[in-house]
Amino acid sequence: MLFRVLKADTLRVYRACVVLSFLYALCVMFPAARVILRVDDFAQVYMGGVMVLEGCTDYMYPTPVENVEQRNAGSPTGSKMNAVYAKRGEERGVPDVCRFIYPPPVAVLAAPLAVMNYVQAETFFHLLLCVVGFLTAWLCARIYLILKPGGWNVAGLLCLVLIGSPMMLRAVHIGNLSLVIGFVVTLTVYLMMRGGEKWAGLLIPLGGVVKGTSLPLVLMMVGMRWWKGCVVILLMTVIVLFGTYPFLGYEPYRVFFTEIGPTLFNVVDLLNNFSLRACIQNGFDMRPLPGWMNQTLTVVELLLTAGVVWHVYRHAKLMKGNSLYLLMGVSVLLNVHLIFRAVMWSHYSMVVSVCWPLLVYLCVRSEGWLRKGLCLLPLLLHWFPLLLVYRGEWGHYEPIYGQVMWGCLLMMVIAWWGMMREVKRLQVSECVEMEKGMLVGVNEVNMK
Repeated sequence: MLFRVLKADTLRVYRACVVLSFLYALCVMFPAARVILRVDDFAQVYMGGVMVLEGCTDYMYPTPVENVEQRNAGSPTGSKMNAVYAKRGEERGVPDVCRFIYPPPVAVLAAPLAVMNYVQAETFFHLLLCVVGFLTAWLCARIYLILKPGGWNVAGLLCLVLIGSPMMLRAVHIGNLSLVIGFVVTLTVYLMMRGGEKWAGLLIPLGGVVKGTSLPLVLMMVGMRWWKGCVVILLMTVIVLFGTYPFLGYEPYRVFFTEIGPTLFNVVDLLNNFSLRACIQNGFDMRPLPGWMNQTLTVVELLLTAGVVWHVYRHAKLMKGNSLYLLMGVSVLLNVHLIFRAVMWSHYSMVVSVCWPLLVYLCVRSEGWLRKGLCLLPLLLHWFPLLLVYRGEWGHYEPIYGQVMWGCLLMMVIAWWGMMREVKRLQVSECVEMEKGMLVGVNEVNMK
């Protein structure tokens, strides 16, 4: 019966999967997020809004302190909370588990949450994250349909599998903004693939005010020579900064860039930090990571990023309107950006959700089980519960410990290989068309 339905009405299967995904997000993810024990990152988002609402933005950030685990200023062991912030948090019953370290404009965007009490705001935020998670999965299904029109069955299953990922649930119950960033990245790429570079340019700064994960999208626009989109990004960035400045003033920006910002480059010595720097630090017992190693990894990151942007720029005209090449380029740049960061928590895997439709498409298109399995391997590394990995007997040993990083690395390599193959394929097609045109011209001359 199931196989007959899959063959007979693929659109019905797609719609059923989307409905099930939405029901799962509201009826399973949301209750689970309210019950499962979590590290409540939402506390810092809420307190940022509180400080703006009460006009105490000069006291919004904590004072960083040195610590053995090299934690950033957001951790209670990595900073000293100022008295005004502590008093406001105590009055509203906010637990001191995570302190505000986001860029200043985020506090303005979070101000509406501070109108509610902490429990109400946290409940609303978890519900919002569940909806955002569903929209991210649905957009990934739509991206797959751009790559393979008519592939309704696979698109629907992709939506269902992605929303059902334990990492999606983890991103929700932690209460982090990473899932929101993943949604903004996915929506931006979807608009870019549909030719809406100006609309994409409006969204990129909104993700950029939270974290630098939007930078790969800016670089992709530069590589594709979408100058109008770049101008929109610049104008929107100016609007966001000047629009939020009256609510903040100068002091929060000064503190963020001079005191808080530098701590975000600390390679946190915790088991669930999956960045390449942390994997090297733990695997070779190099605590803290030497300066020369940090510099070497930074140079490698810059060279890889520059190489991808130059490759895209060189073939921009040839690849105009090629959605597959665009998605491959974004996937490479996104994963390079995440791999080389000082910190990459497990829930950051949802930031690269936009890579899922690419790998599924390559799996469907590939011939042979080995190639198909290689395309699915990164998704499996990101999907399965990490408790099986870093809580188990082999939890402290590389390379098992860094499964999220290895998944991103495989995504990067597969997407880069695909970019090369796509350019070669189109160049060959172009040469064949030119030869056909020359033969037609010669035949016409001979007939005359």
